[in-house]
Amino acid sequence: MNHGSRLLLATVLCVTGSCSETGPARETVTIFAAASLTPVVEDLLHSGADGASTTRLHTAATSTLARQLESGAGADLFLSAHPEWIEWLVERELIDPDSVRDIASNELAWVVPADSASSASFEIRRGAPLELAADARLAVGDPAHVPLGRYTEEALRNLGAWSDLEDRLLPTLDARSALRLVELGEAEAGIVYASDAALSDRVVIRARFPRELHQPIRYQAAALPGASPAAREFLDKLSSTAAMPSFRSFGFLPAAP
Repeated sequence: MNHGSRLLLATVLCVTGSCSETGPARETVTIFAAASLTPVVEDLLHSGADGASTTRLHTAATSTLARQLESGAGADLFLSAHPEWIEWLVERELIDPDSVRDIASNELAWVVPADSASSASFEIRRGAPLELAADARLAVGDPAHVPLGRYTEEALRNLGAWSDLEDRLLPTLDARSALRLVELGEAEAGIVYASDAALSDRVVIRARFPRELHQPIRYQAAALPGASPAAREFLDKLSSTAAMPSFRSFGFLPAAP
């Protein structure tokens, strides 16, 4: 074999990953996470980056992600904003039931645009009217599709306000989109997760909903069957006490005991 042929062979081996200098291929961890968890997951991934693996983070509404997994989408971890969707996937044998753990909780917040004339805080309680002008629209998660909407509907029904507001709702397909409508001024107010509102300088939290008005907002994480060792390490990190400062810094609360 002449020198030119040997050089060509070496080049082909390097491209196909067979050169010793390249080392072992890095493991890829694919995470499906509820949209409201985006900033804290990115922060935890960044703080734990060691070069041994790469990560693909896919965020959307919890229900959308669960149905994508049912349809065959490949992932290692699923991070849900409502236990119902974890249970739904466990029933379909798409989640390792022994891996499920609570990682955080949250609150519902009533927000308005930061430049709104009505930015003074008020108290949300049974029997007290919610402060929304007669022709105003309210951005919420879609109760038929996303956990934020489910929690919102339950809270408004328990306040006795659902029937008065139902025709004025602007439902969205994920939690961050509800916040976005208020930021853009396309809705005069919105009901969003307090963690999302805390990260925006374009909205003001006027009130927080008492947590007894709805089921606890429980974020859960779980591994899919066949999840990689690196994925299971990150799952352990998500549920550890060491991760709690990051969750708190993004407006989340500790997982309910």
